Amino acid sequence: MCGICGVVQVGGEAREVISPEVLNQMTDAMTHRGPNDRGIMQAPGVAFGARRLSIVDVEAGHQPFPNETGDIWGMQNGELYNHAEITRQLKAEGHVLRTRCDTEILPHLYERYGTHVPEQLRGKFAIAIWDGTRRRAVIARDRLGVKPLYWAQVGDRVIFASELKSLLASGLIGPDLDYEAIDSYLTFGFFSGPRTPLAGVSKLMPGHRLVIDESGVSVERYWAYPRPEAQPGLTVDDWGEGLIAELEDAVKSRLMADVPLGAMLSGGLDSSVIVALMARNMSEPVKTFSVGFAEDGKKNELSDAKLVADSIGAEHHELQLSVSDAAVDLETLSWQIDEPLADLSSLGFSALSELAAKHVTVTLSGQGADELLGGYNKHQAAAAAAAFSRLPAPARAAITSAARRGPGKVQRMARTLEAPGSVDRLLAMSGKLDDDLRGRLLRGPLAELDGDAARRVVAERLGDIADEPLAATLYIDGQLALVDDMLHYFDRASMAHSLEVRVPFLDHKMVEYCATIPTAMKVRRVTTTKHVLKHAARGIIPDRIIDKQKIGFFAGSVDRWFAAQAGGGISDFLLTPSPRYAEFLDRGTVASLVRRHADGTDTRNGRLLLAIVMLEVWLSSTLPRAIPSAGGAPLTLDTKPVPSEPELSYAVVTPVRDEAENLPRLAASLASQTVTPTQWVVVDTGSTDDTCSLTRTLATEHPWITLVEAPEIARTVERGAPIVRGFERGVAALAGRDEVVVKVDADVSFEPDHFQRLLSAFAEDRSLGIAGGNAVELEDGQWVARYNTGSSVWGADRAYRRECLDDVMPLERSMGWDGIDELKAHLRGWHTRTLVNLPFKHHRGEGERDGHRLKPWTARGRAAHYMGYRGWFLTLRALHHTRSEPAALAMIWGYAAAALKRQPVCSDAEVRAELRRSQSVRSLRARRRRAIGAATS
Repeated sequence: MCGICGVVQVGGEAREVISPEVLNQMTDAMTHRGPNDRGIMQAPGVAFGARRLSIVDVEAGHQPFPNETGDIWGMQNGELYNHAEITRQLKAEGHVLRTRCDTEILPHLYERYGTHVPEQLRGKFAIAIWDGTRRRAVIARDRLGVKPLYWAQVGDRVIFASELKSLLASGLIGPDLDYEAIDSYLTFGFFSGPRTPLAGVSKLMPGHRLVIDESGVSVERYWAYPRPEAQPGLTVDDWGEGLIAELEDAVKSRLMADVPLGAMLSGGLDSSVIVALMARNMSEPVKTFSVGFAEDGKKNELSDAKLVADSIGAEHHELQLSVSDAAVDLETLSWQIDEPLADLSSLGFSALSELAAKHVTVTLSGQGADELLGGYNKHQAAAAAAAFSRLPAPARAAITSAARRGPGKVQRMARTLEAPGSVDRLLAMSGKLDDDLRGRLLRGPLAELDGDAARRVVAERLGDIADEPLAATLYIDGQLALVDDMLHYFDRASMAHSLEVRVPFLDHKMVEYCATIPTAMKVRRVTTTKHVLKHAARGIIPDRIIDKQKIGFFAGSVDRWFAAQAGGGISDFLLTPSPRYAEFLDRGTVASLVRRHADGTDTRNGRLLLAIVMLEVWLSSTLPRAIPSAGGAPLTLDTKPVPSEPELSYAVVTPVRDEAENLPRLAASLASQTVTPTQWVVVDTGSTDDTCSLTRTLATEHPWITLVEAPEIARTVERGAPIVRGFERGVAALAGRDEVVVKVDADVSFEPDHFQRLLSAFAEDRSLGIAGGNAVELEDGQWVARYNTGSSVWGADRAYRRECLDDVMPLERSMGWDGIDELKAHLRGWHTRTLVNLPFKHHRGEGERDGHRLKPWTARGRAAHYMGYRGWFLTLRALHHTRSEPAALAMIWGYAAAALKRQPVCSDAEVRAELRRSQSVRSLRARRRRAIGAATS
């Protein structure tokens, strides 16, 4: 398993096609794909680069490989499972092969078969062969598209690579977008080959080869996805026996490795069968790896995976995640996946790959069985459509009429049943963008298109296949979503962790066999999916695995993930003032979709929003990062962009009382910043310890520290207000007018680039009024992110743009740092956010959060009175919170006490009016969803 890249000249007098420095840059952009070895070959008219993940003949398998005379070279990304047999044949014919590496057979096979090398191979591969005598290159992709290959022709040069980021590292590819491809992406959630997000770049299609010589460039098909041609006359026993025989042969061929090998085990039918077949063909226990999601509840398959592992005596490893995990970094995910992809399964598979890579270098997986044998809901829908078409016309009309008035899923089923053909049927099953929304959402170059991009893709894949619903749907799936969605993230997520994943179900002989199985053996009577595989698996794996309902690798809903992440990374990209997507999508419509999804008004467009956010992340982060800088610095997977030196300055204000223990740590943290504050004002509000004398000592070491003593604050204002008044006193004491003022608690500390990154956020977004980092606190000895899921900002690290601070002053003293300064900011046109990928440490002692359970809730009750909450709404909110925290009932006590004492309320009439408008049962439901997201992260 490797990464390959290169440049080939098309005709003309041979010359250097690319500099050695740029070839190195292209090659090393894929270091993650091949961390063990690298090699290059350059000659007039050609340049090859390879990164190698060593699997077979670890020491000697250096790529690219020459033949005996050095005029033919070959390299590959993948594995050739029949290489041992081919090696024997080549040696018998007199060829000299010096290693056991499968790649070495390529130049020798070329000597025998010329451009027809791919037909001789069994495996997953992207290969490149150079014939220096004929000045001809042959580049090919495996039959099922398990391994990727991008290419582009720029003038008289063809550039190719395993990943888009490597292609871009050549500096020869422009950033122009392919809007036809983006149009179909908004429907499917992935980019269907041969198109890519970039107008000048193509994917080499599965089963195709690229031939480049002096006559030009030609794309040729050497294998076609098998047409559905059911063979009659066999029983389910016959088909099952043949299926297991083909599958076991594919499994055995994929056990070759000189490195540790294991299996992905989801606990479902497909992976369980693979693991069982591995176990009976291996002498040592199979190493198995499983990931589950906490939110899936009863649908979490970890217990099923363990059952299978125990039944075969496997060495089992598992990991439980949360879809609300604060560690989800959309920029890193986009960089790994290489192009926009709206499939959350990539999150789980990346974590699973990371787990497996700690123990093995190669794994087997059950991917592909659903597309071959009918394992998805849409395959049941296709079988239902076939049965529906046989009903009398009045019955069909009555059913569809009733379904059109049902909820969204039922309406989609109605469209599926009444679709006039296979193309419309598949679009009805998977479409994310209806005509009405299309008219409101699309702008500019997208609005100018005819809207049929997705239809053309499906029609091209379908060809002249007869309109038998299930057979046609399976035929399309095997060429579309399987290749450009599932196999895409399988390759990128595993390679990001230098792990090879092999897929026995997608052996081309297995695929050809499955094409002959009648559809009735695949989906039986609409209700039973993968019928023939379930029948054949009896006695191989536990019956419980066979008989349970299919769950799938990622059972967590997009809606739940979106609700948990909406206040963080999603908003950072979708709601930024000038997103890249605004060139062709209406930002106001997107913002409305986000808002309605977040508050529960309309959650039908979660998948579309996911597609848009992943597209925006790719456009604004991945693409600029992949294009080489003027200095030509090599790109690597692990490199994170360092924010540039911000032009803004900042001052820090810290109200304190008895904080002598914490101040030295905070002072050291501020002094170590890459951008230090112009001033740090420490406002003492009546300490009884050595806080003041310690601050004076610190000021002698750091001249930007100023002490303001204000003990009268604690004596003259109501409870909870000293910290607010202390901050206001500190702001008044600032010597200059810095663009950003940060309120910082004494019990926190920061990474050295914290304020540089914080200032960069303000510099990039002129409408950002209040922002801060994401607190992590000690829990069971580990730092755990508290993860604020809304737009509200932590009080312990709260930065104000100076103009916004002027707008929200004076601060509301009775609110402390749960204050309504953010609401004031919103009313005056600013927006606020927690930068969830910018953590800071909150050194609250373990147990302190739980040690005062009632005080925070009574304070919230007093604050609710101050904000003018209605009593009934406060009661409902308190009861809502008790589902996760019984102490929340103390809110009612705090509210009642404030009311009985006739404590003051907010004097800002505009703010009070806005607060009253926000008091609704719907807002409680939205608040509850966000609370659940925060609790599980």
